[in-house]
Amino acid sequence: MKKVFDRNSVLRSESMKEMLNKKPDFLEKWALLIFLLIFLTVITSSWYIQYPDKIEANAILTAGDSCINVQITITQDNLDKVDTGLRVRLQLAAYPYQQFGFIPGKLRSISKAATDSGYSATILLTQGLRTDHNFQIPYKGTLKATAIIITHNVRLFEKLYNSFAGAVRNK
Repeated sequence: MKKVFDRNSVLRSESMKEMLNKKPDFLEKWALLIFLLIFLTVITSSWYIQYPDKIEANAILTAGDSCINVQITITQDNLDKVDTGLRVRLQLAAYPYQQFGFIPGKLRSISKAATDSGYSATILLTQGLRTDHNFQIPYKGTLKATAIIITHNVRLFEKLYNSFAGAVRNK
């Protein structure tokens, strides 16, 4: 059996191959450039964006002699991360922080003796009951809040890298 050679089918297949192998140079170059620019922008911005490490604890605000006392309990597994002078944000349950803001403060003291639930700590309200949105909270008896203790600021790049490196190490 002989194969029949058809010149037209060869030309079509060669022209088809040429068309398929030809790359759109303009589009390819610009797509690669745009992708690289977006990637570098994300990496660069993650280097400058600060992402705080934080610890949450329940807080109770009560009236003292001349000021408002704020008591929190720090669990034993978080004790090594906190120290006096750290920034604290109080989010009151009765006043949603999305609308009213949070009350800034500083960690004043941490007890040396542990209780069953952890270590007792007090918070100094740096602006009284004025929120970061400049809203004065009226004091009405005992108020419950969530205290967010900011242990230290970490770059978002470091946070992402540490998460990625930990995932790779665990495999």
